[in-house]
Amino acid sequence: MITVVSFSVLIFGTLGWIVFVGIVIFSFGEMMASPKSKEYTGKIAPPEKVALYMGYFYWCVALGNLFGGILSGQLYAAFARDMQRPDIMWFIFGAIAFFSAMLILLYDRLVIKKI
Repeated sequence: MITVVSFSVLIFGTLGWIVFVGIVIFSFGEMMASPKSKEYTGKIAPPEKVALYMGYFYWCVALGNLFGGILSGQLYAAFARDMQRPDIMWFIFGAIAFFSAMLILLYDRLVIKKI
C-alpha cells in the first residue's frame, strides 16, 4: 500500500521536491516490505518445500523486472511523452500496485487460512 501512496504523490507533478517525496516514500515501503515478503514466503511453505517456495518468490520478482521495464516504456511513450500526461502513467502504476496488494490479501484470507 505504501507503493500506491508513493505513486499517488507522483500524480501531482514532476517537480524535484515532489519526485523526492515519492522516492522517499517508495524507499521506506521497500525497506519494510522486502524482508517481510521473504519471511512470509518461508512461513507459508511446508518445511520441506521452503527452497521451492523461495524459488517461486524470486521467479515473480524476475517477471516483474522483465514486464515492468516493457510496461513502463510503453506507458511512458503513450502518456508521458506523446500526450504530455505523466499523471495518467503514474495512476496506472498505482492502480496495478493497489490491485496486486488486494489480490495478496484475498489469497492470504481465502487460500492460506484453509491450509
